Amino acid sequence: MFKRIYINNYKCLVNFDCQIDNINLFLGKNGSGKSTVFEVLTAMQQFVCHGGKTEAVFKTESRTRWQKLNCQDFELEIENEEGVCYKYQE
Repeated sequence: MFKRIYINNYKCLVNFDCQIDNINLFLGKNGSGKSTVFEVLTAMQQFVCHGGKTEAVFKTESRTRWQKLNCQDFELEIENEEGVCYKYQE
């Protein structure tokens, strides 16, 4: 089960840190990043599970426009049935 997702410098998300629980509700105005969170999860799946290339999955134009940073940060924390937590950073 997902426990946490961290996204930095991806579209409208800067230092976005979300703790995930059994039930979650994403609410917000249009353009606030709700769909972007799920877009990042899909991109990470393509990158990790399907061997996608970094440049193809995380394109330069996906960086936050108002920042001049060249790197993007992504983290996932996943917990298995035994309570062991795994962390993936890219």
